[in-house]
Amino acid sequence: MIIKNKPLFASEISPISEKNFPAIHAALTSEKLPQWPHASTSSVRSENFQALLSSLCMVKNAIAATVPKDPAELTPDAANETLRLYGRAYDLGTSLLTLCRAHTGLSPTATDTGAARAEVLGILVEIRNHAEPAFQVIRNLVGNEPVFARTPELKIWKRIFDSEPSLADGLPSALSSYTAELEATLLSPLSNLFTHLMSPMALEVRTQSGEIRTQGFGSSIAVMKTSDDPELRRTTFNAMNAWLASHGSAIADLLNAITGFRITVLKAADADLLERATRSERVSLQSYRAMFDAIEMRLGRLRQTVDIRQSRIGKGPMRVANILAPAPESFYAEGRPYARTLTDLINAFAAIDKGFTPFLESLHSRKQIDCRPLAQNSGGTWCDDLPALDEVRILSNYRPTLAGAFALSHLLGVARHRSLMHKAPSASRFFPLSVTEIAGSFYEAIFTHHLLTQATSPIEKVSVRWQALTRIGNLLLTLPARHRLLLSILRERSENVLPVSRLNQLSDDAWRHYYGNTTVETDRYLWAYKQHFYRMKPIFYDWQYTFGFLIAAKLAREFLTYGKSACDLNIEEMWLESGSMSTEDWVLRHTGDNIRSVDFWLSAIDAVLEPFLSTQQAAG
Repeated sequence: MIIKNKPLFASEISPISEKNFPAIHAALTSEKLPQWPHASTSSVRSENFQALLSSLCMVKNAIAATVPKDPAELTPDAANETLRLYGRAYDLGTSLLTLCRAHTGLSPTATDTGAARAEVLGILVEIRNHAEPAFQVIRNLVGNEPVFARTPELKIWKRIFDSEPSLADGLPSALSSYTAELEATLLSPLSNLFTHLMSPMALEVRTQSGEIRTQGFGSSIAVMKTSDDPELRRTTFNAMNAWLASHGSAIADLLNAITGFRITVLKAADADLLERATRSERVSLQSYRAMFDAIEMRLGRLRQTVDIRQSRIGKGPMRVANILAPAPESFYAEGRPYARTLTDLINAFAAIDKGFTPFLESLHSRKQIDCRPLAQNSGGTWCDDLPALDEVRILSNYRPTLAGAFALSHLLGVARHRSLMHKAPSASRFFPLSVTEIAGSFYEAIFTHHLLTQATSPIEKVSVRWQALTRIGNLLLTLPARHRLLLSILRERSENVLPVSRLNQLSDDAWRHYYGNTTVETDRYLWAYKQHFYRMKPIFYDWQYTFGFLIAAKLAREFLTYGKSACDLNIEEMWLESGSMSTEDWVLRHTGDNIRSVDFWLSAIDAVLEPFLSTQQAAG
């Protein structure tokens, strides 16, 4: 069965009526962007936050009460009950930490978030210590099929404990506990310090019309990702680099502190960093290396995606400010109001995911989506997961451009997956970042396909093809460069404190390795402005995007061709399985492909390049 997307416009969508989907209907007919009430939903001072915190404390006490003084007396069935409580604690902890992040993101100068986050992390450390006997019971269940048959969730729990190491694993017990506490009390405020270092940023930038304006960090990041104003992009990039150069020493000190702590613990545990990083994503080192080997083998073709776009801008290599820029022909084209993007999203997923439109209705009716550009928030876009409340929330910082539409489709994919996983057993909600990125990239791939097939005007065709090429370059060149940079920082930080000059050199080297001579300059201060380098967990927050993008391309082709996965499951059934299997087994089941093979990754790269490089008509 071949699914073909039928052109459909807001006025023709009979199910999207005021009666059936009132919130979507209101969004389609309104000129205002949707928003959620920040004060009550994303504040560590709110009654909602305090109620969740109280619940977490009660669950902590309940877990302590379920474990006997002699851990040897704990049976698998009793351990399963303890782990159900632990799953509830995880939902509460995830929700509370999400609220902390949202509070900091919306109010970068807030001083109370760090204390709230530290309190939550401290309670979670206590909970993990209380539940450790139950974890040990599960670790010792090797091949005990009668127990697994009686309580299937235990098998999922065992996979989690086998695959997801903590930073302190491998250390003596006392030191491990001490390190976990340090991680909660030390890394958390250090991570928050990045937000505070960025919050004073006030850049004077200029628009194409000559308007001079002042721009904060969050707005500047959003401009570089989605703005269709070439002068605004250029002046933003230059002003950001100048500001980061003048503040680089303080930012470098922070990066040295965070990476230094991690390296010290890894050395004490005699741990292999990459083995840990891939295992925590439920992926083997073999699959990880196969992916990067394939990218190396296709670097020449991947760089062509930059050269082809640059050929429409002018002679010479591309400026870094234009790496995520829209097609030149679309600079002055009609924008993409939210209503148009919402209609395209509904049409794109009508045949692939029948629950998507009701999901969108729920987001709008419950005021869980906010598309307003916010000048002072600490980052561009995010998806909040609050499983304890059965909610997901999106802040998209939406700009009326094609890039803004693509970014929103990715966020909605992440939100759709997380919302579905609220229905899964608690053990299945411990899925890794790699799975999240497969989901986000899958929905973005389907959205891209829809726009490519429905584009009619020359400018629209150029813009969509250009944006697809931009996405390829970002996921298969920029993200691998960022990963290479972090690997270099971690390797050299194990021997020395890294000054700004050395960090810049490492940035230049990583950028040139992937981009070659396709750009004039490098994104030298990537290490300084990219928040992912300063996150608590995971250590790597980069290669998973590339991983998810390529696997999603394979999954999208499966659904576009057959309307289901390789094992005949629909989209919801497929996502619900994503938390209970290794990523490799899950991909094999739903695509029929082995991701340990370099051939898989080569075919995935070729598949995403084929529509553009085979005919050399990449820009329209």
